[in-house]
Amino acid sequence: MVDYDFSGLPCTDNSRVKRGRQFSEGPTGPVFIVWALRLRVYGVLLAVLENVPDMDLETVVGLLSDAYDHWQIFMDMPESGLGGTSRARTYVIFARKGAYKLLHCPVLLTDCIASELQATAVTRPRDFLTASDLEILLEAQEACRTRGITFRPGTTNLQYILNQREQRCVEVLNKRYWSKFKRSPESDRDLCYFLGDNPNFGKWSAASGKIPTLRRNTGKLWFPAVSRWLTAAERLSTLGFPVRTCMAEALGVPPVAVRDPKRAAQFAGNCMSFNTATIIHMVALSCFGFSRRCGD
Repeated sequence: MVDYDFSGLPCTDNSRVKRGRQFSEGPTGPVFIVWALRLRVYGVLLAVLENVPDMDLETVVGLLSDAYDHWQIFMDMPESGLGGTSRARTYVIFARKGAYKLLHCPVLLTDCIASELQATAVTRPRDFLTASDLEILLEAQEACRTRGITFRPGTTNLQYILNQREQRCVEVLNKRYWSKFKRSPESDRDLCYFLGDNPNFGKWSAASGKIPTLRRNTGKLWFPAVSRWLTAAERLSTLGFPVRTCMAEALGVPPVAVRDPKRAAQFAGNCMSFNTATIIHMVALSCFGFSRRCGD
């Protein structure tokens, strides 16, 4: 028997980013069925399923409702103290019927934790601009090599590296910002553009006050106030990963060392939020008591 499972299943067919999404009827639908089957076959006592808020929960619950009770929790980055970014997710806790004692309601406990964190810690997009000049120049050098552009070692202004489409995106969003707020985009230190979309549908932080949701592609997150994009390590920090020594020391763990832009983009696009996943993990293990110990 398996005691505990914490899984993040593919969100491709559930995501609003995908046009014509098919939910459980899409190519990744069978993965959810196999996951549910695995819980039954191995007699998993407690499991957590992570996905986007729009996931089709009905299919999974239909496969498990006779053997498992479930609780659905919705959580975003601001509820974990990171108010300057967004990664809305749902976490569904499954507990095997007849095997557990409910110690606390996981939904209420999560709400209490989120309220406390929001009252204690608040971040803004500018707070994630933590890279040193060396880190910025190393990333710029790699981008220049990839794009066949002459590297300029004396400047952290990276506008010269943007391709034509990205420059067009910045221009369109700058004009939109000026039209809406009647001030220069460069004056807003919390303004961030996502340059991986069509300029006419560009995502920005002006409306929400949050850095646009990270994707699996390498689209850049551009800050007009500093004329550069978020580095690979900074992107991961928006998800709560301790990429700086001070962050790691506060958590009592070693820093996450990721400077490869492509690897970081893939990592950030696929991974869970470190903060919210940790909170749900703690909640799941705190709210349920089981009659047998792990390994018995």
